[in-house]
Amino acid sequence: MATLSVILLLLLTILIRNAIAAFGSDGVCPIYLFAPFVYRSGAKCTGILADETTIGLSQLAAALLAVKHFKTRNSSVVPEIATLPDSCTVTLELPVAFNAIFFSSGSIQALASDNSTLCAMVGPYDDPTSADLSVMAQAHSIPLVTTKSYDLIIVSDMYHQFSSSVHPDLLTSSRVIAEYLVYKGRTNFIAILHDVTPVNLQRREALGLQLDTMQVKWISSSFALESQMQDPRSVYTAMKRIKESGYRTIVICQANPWFSYQKIADAAEELGMNNGGHFYVWFDEFEKSIGQGGNANVSKLTEGSAWIITPPMEYVNKDSVFSKVWMEQGQDLVDAVNELYPITPDSPGYLPAPENFFQTIIPELGSAHMFDAVMSVGFGACISQETAATDRAAVSGLDHNAGIRKASFQGATGRVRFGADTFDRKGTRAEDTVYWAAVNLLPPPKMFQISDFLDATEEHVWMEAEPFIYADGSTSPPELLRDIPEQNYLSTFLRALGLALMGMTMLAAIICLMWVFVCRKHKVLAASQPIFLYMICFGCFVQTSAILPLSVDENFGWSVKQLDQACMAFPWLLALGYIIVYSALFTKLWRVNKVLQFTRRQIKMQHVAWPMTLLFLAALVMLIIWTLLDPLRWTRVEINEFTGESIGKCESNNSFAYFIPLVVIMLIPTVLTCIMAYKTKDVDDSYTESWWIFILVVVQIEVILVAVPVIIILNEESTDGKYLGFIFMLWSFPMTTLCLIFVPKMAAYRNDILGLSVGAKYKRGERGQSRVSGVTVSGSTSGVKASAVTASNNRPVVSSLVSEPEEDQWKNLQTESTAVSHQSNDRNADRQLQKAENPARNYRQGSHGAGGGPGLNNAASLGLVAASNPCIDETTGEKE
Repeated sequence: MATLSVILLLLLTILIRNAIAAFGSDGVCPIYLFAPFVYRSGAKCTGILADETTIGLSQLAAALLAVKHFKTRNSSVVPEIATLPDSCTVTLELPVAFNAIFFSSGSIQALASDNSTLCAMVGPYDDPTSADLSVMAQAHSIPLVTTKSYDLIIVSDMYHQFSSSVHPDLLTSSRVIAEYLVYKGRTNFIAILHDVTPVNLQRREALGLQLDTMQVKWISSSFALESQMQDPRSVYTAMKRIKESGYRTIVICQANPWFSYQKIADAAEELGMNNGGHFYVWFDEFEKSIGQGGNANVSKLTEGSAWIITPPMEYVNKDSVFSKVWMEQGQDLVDAVNELYPITPDSPGYLPAPENFFQTIIPELGSAHMFDAVMSVGFGACISQETAATDRAAVSGLDHNAGIRKASFQGATGRVRFGADTFDRKGTRAEDTVYWAAVNLLPPPKMFQISDFLDATEEHVWMEAEPFIYADGSTSPPELLRDIPEQNYLSTFLRALGLALMGMTMLAAIICLMWVFVCRKHKVLAASQPIFLYMICFGCFVQTSAILPLSVDENFGWSVKQLDQACMAFPWLLALGYIIVYSALFTKLWRVNKVLQFTRRQIKMQHVAWPMTLLFLAALVMLIIWTLLDPLRWTRVEINEFTGESIGKCESNNSFAYFIPLVVIMLIPTVLTCIMAYKTKDVDDSYTESWWIFILVVVQIEVILVAVPVIIILNEESTDGKYLGFIFMLWSFPMTTLCLIFVPKMAAYRNDILGLSVGAKYKRGERGQSRVSGVTVSGSTSGVKASAVTASNNRPVVSSLVSEPEEDQWKNLQTESTAVSHQSNDRNADRQLQKAENPARNYRQGSHGAGGGPGLNNAASLGLVAASNPCIDETTGEKE
């Protein structure tokens, strides 16, 4: 196009002589016509069309008919001719016709070498030639009336003041096509396939603007006309890109369909886009005979597609006035057509008009517009004669152009009137004067029919004329607007794996709970406070059940409402289960620690349960607030705008405002448990699990360091990857808790049942001694019958256990008794020791059977059992 513009500028100086005067005193107005008389010069469009075409002949015939009617003041087609004043002396002449070949400057070069006086130019029916002619019209003040042009620069007075069009402009055409798509149910996912010529870049922008206004999602894909199949800008690559997007409604914008149509058809066939699942719409540039060329792919692509045009009235009504007048023409007009026919017999595409031309060929594409273009030149000339401010004998091109834009008449395409000039449009057809039609392209023999129409002169609404036949032969449009994009549903295998791990963990928790319940009276479990073991099992069960709401999505058959509930169930199960586990561990250790402080006579459950209760209530309140104010909801987020790939996840407007405080609440029992485990690290393993808790916390921190980054990184990338991160964490947390808390107890229980000795452990100091809270406790596990606690005031010091007689975990110890005495040389001491001999022996067996050591544990048990049995005198050890 840039090269052509340079050529034009060089030719401007030798352009038409005497162009300043549009027409002289005799009123003769010579008009030059531009029309496509052949498709391509010297080459055939193999498999689609030959060089020959009757389009140019038909447009030339329509122009000659208009000249004839205007010259004879025949008002059969245009009633307003009869109203022309006698003062209008204008007569139209058509001395020459030029072959306006697409993408060729041949017609421009021929015009530049012509020496005739010119009044106006009409045609062509394509944008490239129109753009070239508009430059010449602007340079020499010659009115140009195009039969169709979309290029916005042509209708801009800043560049081309002398160009007008009897065809609607680009913006109007784009709006009509967008409305038609919605009318056909194509309310979303529109793909625009276009070449990279300037006008089709404008078409893409104009149509995209209209689709944006209607909130319709669209994409565009472009190609270069001369590119090869595998080139990045080839038709195949452009079609492949649309295939990847999954869009099933394709609007095709071509500057020249004969160059690219077969390539589009071949690409569609190869990519599986030619099987009836797509709906193709042609943005005006089309020729219905393309589908008659015998190429299978072309015919397949054409059939069932829609072609949006402003048709001649004979397409809509074969009994229209223009159709009747056309068929009445005789040999004189056929001879005039052949006389002006610009193709010589020895040139490719030579196809003169036959004798029965008007009776065998209906007006072709653009013929009615050509008729109206010539008429607008004649009416404009008469108007300019009336309104010229100076010499009426020599009307300037500027006056003539102004008169054309004032013309209004009923023509072959309906009411012809040029719209009011705006900042972006000048001299274009008024929107409310156009009749639009959707041509349904069909297989032979019918070939095409008007299926839908829009009469802009009345209600601006598309209406059905005939049922539209789609590519699959049905009257229903393709159901899918888009191929179902990748939804990133959770894979069946991973879902099964997650649910299996959840079931395995739940089963393990149930087994542990049942084992504790059945063996709760055994000294190993009695010393471990079974009530807290029950809570740990329950917390692990609840915690691992959080895998279930993560294992569902739309593919699982759940509705959005159900998925919303699942989203909010996840933090409930995770947080409460976690808090129950660690609160139970902390409370269990704290109770033991308080016993060993010898600060109370008796440590009851309510003395140590309040931190666990507060933490649980705090988490409960936070979860309730979160659920009521800003609950998590299931949303599907598009992660690839082009392909439509999406991923489902749970989101809320401000989830971090609730999630972070909840995490803090969950960390509190974890930290407290670690602190208490450290404080009780020297306590016999029969009562505490300090070492195993340290290992548990370290393992779970490692799990968090691995799982959380995976979840964050893959949150919007991979459902499967994110799910793996969650199940790894939600399975590892409860499973490690169950293994590290219960497996050592099961081993100790087994050893005790089998009578196996695991050896003595010495937590502190030497054999037989331990220090607790500043109190030295001495004793022997090998034959010593009682332990003595020495205090500074020489009085007995008694410690009481954190338990009540009704608690199951201590019932096995209620038969034990002990006495603490400082009177080692008194006879009463012998009596007291003899009474305590049997309980002490029982304790030693329990301590060693549980893997415990001497010293502190003997003192603890002997001192603590007294509080578990209110019928034992704390001073003497005797039953009351």
